[in-house]
Amino acid sequence: MRDHLGHKTIDDERKWLEHEVEKYLEVSYHAGSRATTSEFARRFGIDPATLSRRFRRLFGTTPLWYFRALQLRYAAELLRDSPMTMDQITVNAALGTRSTFFRRFVWWFGVTPDKYRRNS
Repeated sequence: MRDHLGHKTIDDERKWLEHEVEKYLEVSYHAGSRATTSEFARRFGIDPATLSRRFRRLFGTTPLWYFRALQLRYAAELLRDSPMTMDQITVNAALGTRSTFFRRFVWWFGVTPDKYRRNS
């Protein structure tokens, strides 16, 4: 039995969503725009509430938290592997303002981006 997007199994659906989120975030990174659940849902003709239920079932979290986790991991990668400034990383990881980036980064990693970079 397939779901309405053509997935055979939960693993198929999870892999498909992971791939689509990565593609969506990559576009967001290049555009310097914020990722939103409603925009992501609109791409697939799913209402945001249905998308949220799917994410909770497949990943145990909301789409927004899933997006933020990937964005923060990407920001950490840029801190480790690039000479970009904090402002450039904030824009490239599509994390909003510099203060939002710092606040979220500290909450997620337990250290400031500056300290993370120095210790990497």
